Amino acid sequence: MIWTYSYKIGGAIGLGVVAIILSILVLVHPGITIISIIYILDIILIIVGIEKIISGIFIVNKSRWGAVGLGFGSIVVAAPVSTAVFVLIMLGIGLLFAGISHIVYGVGSSQSPVWARGFSIGAGALAIDYRSW
Repeated sequence: MIWTYSYKIGGAIGLGVVAIILSILVLVHPGITIISIIYILDIILIIVGIEKIISGIFIVNKSRWGAVGLGFGSIVVAAPVSTAVFVLIMLGIGLLFAGISHIVYGVGSSQSPVWARGFSIGAGALAIDYRSW
């Protein structure tokens, strides 16, 4: 039992180190990172699309959305830059809504401590500010 606990802590530390290294690489090379993420998304969509088509043919009462995934994967291959722009726009819209909801929660929540409300308002303002980049 002790070995399992220490293994979980070691795994969490290792995962944290990997996350920090990858974050630094993203900050140093943002363009390559975006293109890499788009191509990974493409590969995932194509594989999922093929799997959905095959399982839709052979398994009764299975979803038939495989062609949609395969179509999206093809669009990503055909226009990776447009896909990256679309993903960034959706991320910006998501950050805008997250920021607004944090600010509204911070202003309207009377049960939370003052520091938590201030933190929520600050996090919301930060999310809206990052959205504007």
